[in-house]
Amino acid sequence: MKEPAGKTYSLTESGKYYEYIAEQVDKLCLHKYDLQSLDKLLAERIANDLPFAGNHEAFEAMFAPISEEIAAVFTPQLPAFLKALPPEHQDNETFTISERGYHLRMLHIEVMNRVMRHDFHKAKNKVVILPHCLRDFREEVCQFKPGDVDYVCRGCTEECYINQTGSWLSQYPEYHLYIAVERDLEKVFELARQRYEDTALLGVACVPELYQGMRLARKMGIPAQGVLLNYNRCQRWMGVAHFTSFNLKQLQMIVDPDF
Repeated sequence: MKEPAGKTYSLTESGKYYEYIAEQVDKLCLHKYDLQSLDKLLAERIANDLPFAGNHEAFEAMFAPISEEIAAVFTPQLPAFLKALPPEHQDNETFTISERGYHLRMLHIEVMNRVMRHDFHKAKNKVVILPHCLRDFREEVCQFKPGDVDYVCRGCTEECYINQTGSWLSQYPEYHLYIAVERDLEKVFELARQRYEDTALLGVACVPELYQGMRLARKMGIPAQGVLLNYNRCQRWMGVAHFTSFNLKQLQMIVDPDF
């Protein structure tokens, strides 16, 4: 069955998204930037929505074909979405990210994963936060309930991505799974830090929200790792809720590098 398309991106068309992004970051690091300087450069350019100019013209020349490839394979629907942006979204920074901004964020998520991975694995506890759009949407099936950090899974159905993830994570007692319902991420992250000593975060979300979450965690001094949803199809993007999915293997490789 053909995977459904997201509103702004879909990572399942070729199945090679993570390999492609990792290869591009490797190439950029081999050029003239170490991982830390690349991290700083991407953060600055994304924050100010600036092109790479002056001393960074060579980097821009490398980034342009990467952006073109991402646009052709993973985000071909993004220009149409931005062009037809409904009035209620036009002042919302989550929805108004430019095509260039999307591609820079995709690269920077991979860079931040690498930069924070050592500290993430050093942490005594890891709080995993999955979006509620991964739940089993069949009426009256999902019985998730409030927990001490955010909502918790009750293992209702085997088909549910959240239940599948929780079942696999049960072999790692230092990992604690929650379902993201609370919109105030700073509150959730602070609750996680209060609940668990020496905490790191592992999140799954769409491109804009994963980027925001990882940046916030880092600002709060909490090492984080992130995995993208395969597509953004929740009610915020589509108007009505549709199921989503993510690459569980990618999460498993973060949890256990030998997986």
